[in-house]
Amino acid sequence: MTCGEHIWIEPTLFEKFFEGACVSPRHIMVELDGKESYDVYYTWDVQSVFDTVEAGMKNRPDAPPIVARRPFAARQGRQPRRGGQGRRRAGLRDGRQRRSVKQALVERAGEVGADASLDLLRLAVLGLDPEAARAARSSLATSDSPRAVGLINQVLNGPVDEGEREGLIAALDRIGEKSRYARLLGVVQRGLSGDRSTIDTGSWRAAAGEVARSAEGEDLEARQARLDAAVRAAENGGTEAQLDACEAFLTVALSPGTSRDFRGLMTSDARRYLDDAVALGATGWRVDALASILANERGDAREAFARAVAAVEALPSGAADWTAISALRTFVDGRRAAIRRAVRAREDWSPQWLADVCAAYRALADYPTATDRTVVEHYDFLWDLGALGEAARVLREGVLRFPGSRDLHDRFRGLVLEQRGVDGLEPEYDALIASDGAPRILEWYRAFATLVTAEYHRRAVGLDAATAAYERASARFESLESDDGLRAASRHYRALCRAGLARMALERGDLDTATHELVAALGLTDDPSVPDGLNLTPSDTSRTLRASLTAAGRTELLAELEAALAKIDPALLQLPAYEKPAVPERGNPRSGGEDSGETGPGDGD
Repeated sequence: MTCGEHIWIEPTLFEKFFEGACVSPRHIMVELDGKESYDVYYTWDVQSVFDTVEAGMKNRPDAPPIVARRPFAARQGRQPRRGGQGRRRAGLRDGRQRRSVKQALVERAGEVGADASLDLLRLAVLGLDPEAARAARSSLATSDSPRAVGLINQVLNGPVDEGEREGLIAALDRIGEKSRYARLLGVVQRGLSGDRSTIDTGSWRAAAGEVARSAEGEDLEARQARLDAAVRAAENGGTEAQLDACEAFLTVALSPGTSRDFRGLMTSDARRYLDDAVALGATGWRVDALASILANERGDAREAFARAVAAVEALPSGAADWTAISALRTFVDGRRAAIRRAVRAREDWSPQWLADVCAAYRALADYPTATDRTVVEHYDFLWDLGALGEAARVLREGVLRFPGSRDLHDRFRGLVLEQRGVDGLEPEYDALIASDGAPRILEWYRAFATLVTAEYHRRAVGLDAATAAYERASARFESLESDDGLRAASRHYRALCRAGLARMALERGDLDTATHELVAALGLTDDPSVPDGLNLTPSDTSRTLRASLTAAGRTELLAELEAALAKIDPALLQLPAYEKPAVPERGNPRSGGEDSGETGPGDGD
């Protein structure tokens, strides 16, 4: 019996047998027909309970014999063979019986309907028996209970056949009539299923290779040269020439090296060229996209989003230049904000909104000049909405797209720790490194993940596992020190590995190992005041180790430690600010300031 089943059945038991008296401990014997043989409580000695139970068993007219638990084969009337073949056959029969029992339990849960045990269904869904998992998903698809919403969403975030997926989403819609959370998840899952977006991400990916002709890939000098050419062409040109000039002014205005005052002048000129183009009859997505950029510049977010929506909906296949990208960024920011407002206000919103946001983020992330910020925003947005499966896919692709992103790796480790636990960290990074063309920076992050694994085992007092992980992390960091770009960071974290080993040795009283490991750590780092994941620094360990060596009279080890500390800046070996004693107030007899001669704030007034 699971805890959930125990909790679920308790109200029924109280109603049928406990007669409104909530007393513990209490022992009731109930026959198969529902009649009570005894009900003992308010008994102050254990023996009275034993006597009552024994009497109840003896007085039963048809008490069944008590049979000790035997192996499965013995219950079939024969002993298993001593050889391995006999044991395997008995195990196979036992496994088949367990599978049939599981199947029967899950089918019974489907018959019960909304009152089925969610713990039972969760065990089946997450188990290794495909038939039981399929039956459990079928049962969830018929559920009307708000308690099943979390498990349904968990199933939908994994690999599910399209038919089963539609049935589970329909269950969320049905439960959503009485659960706001179910209604939200139903909309989210519909937004993630199928091709609902108006954005053709395939054409965006195909056109992204032409980014070399985009102004976003140019420096400021090249943009100014293109601006001069566009202004000359616009003197006697038509609407497209006017739009080209508007775009050229905006690319210069929005360049990082453009001053604020000059930016305002360039934006004003861009607006004039756009007005001229409209006066000449210019229409279409490009006009809306440029108008959206200008609206953003003057702080009109509503107008900027409206024009961006019009531009994105009319984008032709293969349009992936600077103007289109700018409109798409405004579009995704506005649509994301609209979804968040609707969720906070508990208002209905269209699944197509989410489909458009995801498609826009995919297009932006595939753009050659994209940054990891796009993936971070996309992942955080999906995670907040409960779309954990899609969020995990986006994050994994983002780590491979931007392998040096610290923000993405922070989220990736957190996701793995939540879904697979600490033992899943290293295998996940092994899988990333095994992908084609994996850069060397992924090996560095795998070494860091191994260090995190060691610290998690150390928190759980798994000292052997922590020691092995520290050694693996140290070896991996050491192998990366030959890379000029990774040398400094690798040495620093290798120092934290050795310091972690020193701290564990110190805590178990091994002063020799603690001293040698800490001396090695101090020789690798320039700043021993940086804490590890347990908020302990090599400096902290040095102070504790010095005291332990002094108390044990280990002068030779103490001299070795002092020699290593002498090479370190003394300021880096001081207590951190949060451990230093507060400065006593002058004249306060409780602080001891007058007696000790210590001074405090206000001296010299």
